[in-house]
Amino acid sequence: MKYPLIPLAAVILLCGCGPSIPENSALQCYNPNFYQAGNQFALATYVDGRMQSVQQWQMKAGEFHDQAAVVTEISTNSLQQPLKYQLWASRYNQVDAEQSQFLALAVEFNNQRDFGLISRTFSPAVPESFNFLEADESSDFSYQSVEQSLTFGVVFTHEQQYQRTTRFVGMESITTPAGSFDTCHLQYTKQRINNDGEPAEPQIEDAWYAKQLGVPVKLANANGVYQLLLEGQINDTRITLPSQVRNQFNLPQQAPAVAQ
Repeated sequence: MKYPLIPLAAVILLCGCGPSIPENSALQCYNPNFYQAGNQFALATYVDGRMQSVQQWQMKAGEFHDQAAVVTEISTNSLQQPLKYQLWASRYNQVDAEQSQFLALAVEFNNQRDFGLISRTFSPAVPESFNFLEADESSDFSYQSVEQSLTFGVVFTHEQQYQRTTRFVGMESITTPAGSFDTCHLQYTKQRINNDGEPAEPQIEDAWYAKQLGVPVKLANANGVYQLLLEGQINDTRITLPSQVRNQFNLPQQAPAVAQ
């Protein structure tokens, strides 16, 4: 079912003393200051129930095609030997606080090989919306992804149409190595549109965002791979990983804050 967007500014107490956010709405997990320079967090990736890698997200101010944007630099470090690796990516987002959403502009990959994906640019920008007042509300969005990839050192450009549905599943409590969090569970269903106009097999991903902070505490896909929050610094709130957990997995100390 498709619902119209309701600006957060429209949800106001009659007393005029400021916005009143419904207790069980996804708006509880929208933090307009989440994509702020200096914010950072780390996620552990689990495959078959075992921690395989640690992914560090760090925000900084930047721009994309002459537009002001927040750049999120993502580095992934494998914990497994001898398959240790490191991958990098940069995401470009803008904040649309009036509609309680973020806008995804593009993703770039630091590809040091002769093949593979190097960038995705979205047109129009893809909304990451929290504008749902009740569980099971959803919204649909169609967009084009301009994808660049390398094949034996040659860059190829491909345009692909997608349809994306965002559904607010509801409020849930999630436990991670960093502790337990009250969260908003959002489910994303993405379908590639084939040349004949028919949608391909859907790809489903789930995300659980902490109330007020807006940080993802769990991400999961249909293949059984999932990520859990380890630690972070979101605005004035610091999330700390217990030392016994850090020692158990031989994890490095939390990365220093990004210079603003």
